[in-house]
Amino acid sequence: MFKEKISSDYHPLIQVMSFVIAIFDNIFCVAQIIAIYEQNASMHSYIDMPILELKSFSYVSIKIFFHINGAIFSEIHDHSFCIFSHVEPLHIIHHLASKDISINEKALILKGQAKKTFNTLNKKNIFSNLQVLGFVLDPLRKAVLSLESRRATLADCFLSLAKFAATLKKLSKSLNPAF
Repeated sequence: MFKEKISSDYHPLIQVMSFVIAIFDNIFCVAQIIAIYEQNASMHSYIDMPILELKSFSYVSIKIFFHINGAIFSEIHDHSFCIFSHVEPLHIIHHLASKDISINEKALILKGQAKKTFNTLNKKNIFSNLQVLGFVLDPLRKAVLSLESRRATLADCFLSLAKFAATLKKLSKSLNPAF
């Protein structure tokens, strides 16, 4: 689950009726936030205020808009129904500025930065790039976890960073030019 704080300098706060890029089964779509809930003990409560951190709510109710072509999305799926869902915040990838959304009864259209962000995420090779990045960053992740749990010293962390540097050096630029 994401624990990252949403910076109001870069992203408006997530709130009811705002739009986000969401992911389901490796498919990106646009979703409109209908309701936000937080967990209190064993119950979930409706939140009626903007959210500062993704970890501060337990799930959201969303209306899903499916990618049709280019920057065009439709709330109608298979020409017959709309999809509303209750999902965990881990499906939310990026908050979209309302100025970059145009919506009418037939379609939702992304403009400006929202369009650029969606197109970048929707590239076919994004998941393979993320797998490579995960492999490369794994030694660093292990070092940080060991240091946080106090099972390691700074010297151990330094050795892990050296392994990380060696992994980066071995990564061929011809294999993945993005690195």
